Amino acid sequence: MPVEKLAVAQSSVQRAEQAQAAQFAQVELQTARAKLTAAQSAVDKHDAVTAARLADQADVDAQLAESTARAKQQEQSVSEMDAGLRDLRNETLRKNGGTQQ
Repeated sequence: MPVEKLAVAQSSVQRAEQAQAAQFAQVELQTARAKLTAAQSAVDKHDAVTAARLADQADVDAQLAESTARAKQQEQSVSEMDAGLRDLRNETLRKNGGTQQ
């Protein structure tokens, strides 16, 4: 049923937005939003088959946006932790006169 599929897709888009997909997965999120809008339009035109197909696609695109955003956030966190460890290592080396222990 298109209405149920629309609800699932809308929920997926909202999860992607909460995962900061607008910042980290802009293209994927925009694609999901466009397909969701097209699905809603198809429902208004009583085209259930097209509405269901577009809602399914919007759902998958939104899931991709959410996953991409979460992965990029994790990559950013790892990079920040690496930089912090590098700074600590350099500071330790400076305090020890450049000799490693």
